[in-house]
Parts: sequence; structure tokens; C-alpha cells
Amino acid sequence: EGTAGTDPSDPSREVDVRLVFEAVPLTALNGLWPQITNIDGELSGQVWMTGSANDVQMNGDLVASSGSFLIPSLNRGLTDVILEVDVSPDSLTFSQFAGEGLTGTLSAAGTIDLKPINIDRVTVDPVFGDLNLELVATLLDAAGTEDIQATIDGSVLLTGTLDSPALSGRLTLPKAAIRLLSMLEAPPDPESIWRVIPFFENMQCELQLSAERQLWVRDEVANVELSGDLDILRDEDDIAEKRTEETGFRFFGTMNSLRGTYRFQNRTFRVRRDGELRFLGERAVDPEVGILAWARFPVMTGDVVGQDRQDMQITVSVAGSFTQPEIVLLDKPPEEYEGTVIRMEDHQQVQPELLSFILFGRSPELLIAAEQNLLGEQSTGLVLGLATRELQSRLADRLNLDLVQVDMASASEVDRVTVGKYIGDKLFVTYEDQIGQGREFAVEYELLPRFSLASSFKESPNGQVLPKLQLTWGKDW
Repeated sequence: EGTAGTDPSDPSREVDVRLVFEAVPLTALNGLWPQITNIDGELSGQVWMTGSANDVQMNGDLVASSGSFLIPSLNRGLTDVILEVDVSPDSLTFSQFAGEGLTGTLSAAGTIDLKPINIDRVTVDPVFGDLNLELVATLLDAAGTEDIQATIDGSVLLTGTLDSPALSGRLTLPKAAIRLLSMLEAPPDPESIWRVIPFFENMQCELQLSAERQLWVRDEVANVELSGDLDILRDEDDIAEKRTEETGFRFFGTMNSLRGTYRFQNRTFRVRRDGELRFLGERAVDPEVGILAWARFPVMTGDVVGQDRQDMQITVSVAGSFTQPEIVLLDKPPEEYEGTVIRMEDHQQVQPELLSFILFGRSPELLIAAEQNLLGEQSTGLVLGLATRELQSRLADRLNLDLVQVDMASASEVDRVTVGKYIGDKLFVTYEDQIGQGREFAVEYELLPRFSLASSFKESPNGQVLPKLQLTWGKDW
């Protein structure tokens, strides 16, 4: 209701209009932005527009209730959204914004500046000016795609403008699972939001990301839990110089391994606690990896006539880039290589023998001498190994386990099964059954960041219980 001059040749004509919204359905907004779908809710409020046509002033308030939306690229959205906005001639003030995710909440407060409104140029001149919004995530399930599932916690400040925003702050990842190799090797998406929407394409970033535990990097060969801190940077030069296949983000920092497994030649190796994933700030993201993993193998030794069975511990060194690592096989426990630089040329001679032990449980000489029998026996073991790999994946998904490990003997027998799961955010429980060799139950609890208490009870084959208690403390610098 109200009055407004209609002569476009008179820029000083008066505008005095009151707009009233009563439960206007927000579903009408669907289709405006392909990156946001399933918009729902109701808008109510009132806005007064007064002044001359070339300098319209606005005052009022708007309220959205029962709102919801989905971001397809994240496979996540918000429900039960409540929004309250105070409208003044200079700005939009978000006095309340809150919504619920699949788990957790997201809230926001702050302002968006309004520029002078010229009715005749409203479709040409920008209406919104500087941003000054603080967004707070509280245990928010923020991503649920095939490549990344993540819960975030913390606050960030959004400044700049809608066409050139800047994001800064600190976030933690209470829980996340990332298929890092799949993400790094995926072809560039020409329809990515980082290339087609100015808000994301021109976004600068100075963000700190940290994870104390429950950050899992999972792919076909790795299932490793990491902790550490990363700085995510993107400035004007990064935006201007980014190539077609890159977003321009740079990552700095080191993530340390806590536990996990690494698959090599269809065998499962246990990852040591002191492994690293190092991000050096390259625009082509491909972190350096430095991981030692070990496994115990029952092997046959001696000559062809008199063969003896014994256990052998083999260590795998994984170094170089994450997408193209250098694998070195070692014949000693991983703790004996702590603090040393491992080079392939220093261990070249033992590679064929160790590989033969991994594949067939025998040295190359014994393999050649008993070729017919071995190939028949070991082909069964290799097929079972492939099935074991699928079994581990299915068990982890079906039972919602964080860690599943099935170790095979030299041929077609399983000799160890280990499962692990987080109970809450700080307690990790594992159960291990060494077939015919005893069982072990262990718990690890985070007392303080980087300070953990672990206790285990191992039952030997004769029924003897062996308890163990240890404190673990780590420091990055």
C-alpha cells in the first residue's frame, strides 16, 4: 500500500510504499539457484520504502520460519531455520539465524550493508555492500558426499562483498572421513561452484583447520586416522593465477597418523602412530607422505628338503607424494628405522625376497623349486585375499565400525581379526582375536588434547591374562 511516482523522466519523484508479507511460501525461490534446492518455509514482515526514486530509504523487519534448504554439492542442508532481519537504510542486520543439520546446528549474526537504492537502476547497480557476518557451527554434519563426510565445529567471519568475499577463522573436525586419493585424482568439474559462481570463484580464505582424532583418510589402499592442524589460504594472487584444474587453495601443515591400515599386494599392514601427511602449500594439492606400516607373516624358510615355518615381520615404507608414493620393503620392525632416512637404493637387494614372502610366504628359491604346488596353493590364498578386502569393507559399513582388519596366513587361512570403534568422541575400543594364539581387548581414552591413556588385557592361549597400561603424549612444533 502507498504511493509512488510513475514518470521515469523525473528522478526526484516521491516513493512512499509499505510492503507487508504474511506467510509467503519460500518455495517460490526454488529454481533461482541450482546450487541450493528444496527451499521451503514462510516469510512474514513489513518494509517501508520512502524517499525520492533515486535515493530510496528502507526500514522494517522480516521473519522467516520453518525454513529448510539443501546444498546438493554437499548432500547436506538445514531444517527448522529461523531468520530475523532488521532492515534500515544502511544495512540488513541479522538479529537471529539458526538452523539444524542432520546433526548439530548452524547460527549466524551480523550485517550486510545496503547501498543507496535507485528504483530506475535497481537491476543494474548492486544493492548489497560489505559483509560482516559471523557463522558458528556446533557439531554440524556439514558434508555427506561419497568423497567427504565431515562434522565441523567453530566459528568463521565472512567479510568482503557478495562478489568478492573473504573467509577467516578456525574450525575443528570432530569427525570426518575423506577419500583423499579419489578427490585428488578426480577430473576437474567445469560446473563446480568454484568456477561458475562469483561468490566462490573469488573467495579469499585464511582458515585454520584442526582435528584431534576421528579424521579418517580412506581409500582402496589406506584407512588411516590422522590428527593435526592445517592452514588453508587463498589470496588475490591465488585466485588470479589458478589454473583450470585447480581451485587456487593452498594447504600448509602436517597431519600425524594415530592408527590404521595400509594395503600392499592385497595384504594388510598396520600403520604406526608417528606417520605424517605433509601439506607444503602447493596449488596442485598432493601432500607428501611418510608412513611406516608393518605386518607379521608366517613364512617357510630353509632348503627345499627341510622347510621350517616361522613368523617374519615385514615393514613397508610409504614415502613421496600421496598420489605416486615410493614403496620400500624392509626386513626389520618399524621402530628400528625411527629417525632414519629410508632410500630404495639402500634396500634394493632385499626387495625381491620380501615381496616373495608377502605374496607366497616363501623365498624366491623355494618358490622356483616347488613352483607347481605353490601356485595352486597360493592362488587360493590370493583369491581369499581379494574376498577379505571386500569383507572388511562390508563389515565396516554394515556394523558402523571405524577399523576392520583381517590378516591372512601364508595361504588360505585367516590368523588374526581386529575391529575398532569410537564410543563417543574420546574413547576408542579395539578387540583382536589371534586365531589360536589368544585375544586382546584394549581401550584408549583422550584425557586432554594430545594426551591419552590406554589400557589393554591380553589373554594367552593357556588362559593367562596380561594387563598393560600406558600414557601417550604428543607435541607438534
